[in-house]
Amino acid sequence: MKKQFPIGAWIYHFNIDTIKEKDVIDWVECGINITLSPVYDEKINKKSKMIKFLNICKKHGIQIILRDTRSIYDGANKNQELYKENFIKAYKDFGSHPAVFGFYLGDEPSGEELKQDLIFAHKTQLEVAPNLKPFVNFLPHSEKVLKWLDETLPNIDIKQLSYDRYSQMIVKPEENFEYVNHFYENLRLYKEIADKKGVPLWTTVLSTGHMPYLPVDEDSINWQLNVAVALGCKSVWWYTIYGFVDQLNYRKAPINCFNEKTIIN
Repeated sequence: MKKQFPIGAWIYHFNIDTIKEKDVIDWVECGINITLSPVYDEKINKKSKMIKFLNICKKHGIQIILRDTRSIYDGANKNQELYKENFIKAYKDFGSHPAVFGFYLGDEPSGEELKQDLIFAHKTQLEVAPNLKPFVNFLPHSEKVLKWLDETLPNIDIKQLSYDRYSQMIVKPEENFEYVNHFYENLRLYKEIADKKGVPLWTTVLSTGHMPYLPVDEDSINWQLNVAVALGCKSVWWYTIYGFVDQLNYRKAPINCFNEKTIIN
């Protein structure tokens, strides 16, 4: 695939058995060139369905972080032999496909147990699949998170440092400007950590209003993207492209829960 600036999106709600090429084309129209696959469970899903999906993504120039239940870090350290055995199978099934960027480890880990799970799972993925880049996304900055990262990152050979932050889209920003400042502070702190590790910084910004976060308009899309790139990010992801029917107060997603495209102004 030709080299592009990686623009990603957190895409959750598709089933590998029902996803269509039209859906992938929608992602391309959104500017997406890297994203997550639907979840694959070898006990439930057919391998051929995932291969078909990966072929479609390759056709349209999209790289995939593959969400295979055999790659998730939860419990990896307690069941080391089983995790490695299962991940070897996952790699044999999909790891050589040209659309696969890497396998998904998990999102926003915290605590001692998940720390050890992540360390073992990440190391195992690199041993089994040295040609791929394991993917884990970290929590926004706090003193507790920084301490956790200080204890964890020396033990894993991360290939990119990824985190998310949405406070820049807080309601009434003129009254809550400290939350907007957190956006800039996170970019600075995570860039320092990424530079220390010698890896690219990836960040996730907001494209769908929810909870106390505003829906986006053209200006806020441009602002978030350009600030992230100007401050050193080498990949920017959107949360999220699709709206949810039954979660919190998600609103004005780029593609709503009826699969209709949102016109912004």
